[in-house]
Amino acid sequence: MSEIVIVGLGIKLYSHLTQEALAVIQGAEKLYYLTNEPVMSDWLENNGNNSQSLEELYFSKELRCESYDLIVSEVLSSSDKYK
Repeated sequence: MSEIVIVGLGIKLYSHLTQEALAVIQGAEKLYYLTNEPVMSDWLENNGNNSQSLEELYFSKELRCESYDLIVSEVLSSSDKYK
């Protein structure tokens, strides 16, 4: 069974990141992320498996609710691939 876990990184990556969040990030079969900090993006790419930014989807629509719908669809549609 697939499991989707949503993890918040906090405002300051290294000082706000919990050991539990780190374990989830490093153990994920697929890691989607959305951040406005290049340092966080680089860190997630280096510490997560099969990492993919959601930035392109986030900025693809004028209305934020439409962007959120695209993001949800992307995550849910790929969850079957990682059972």
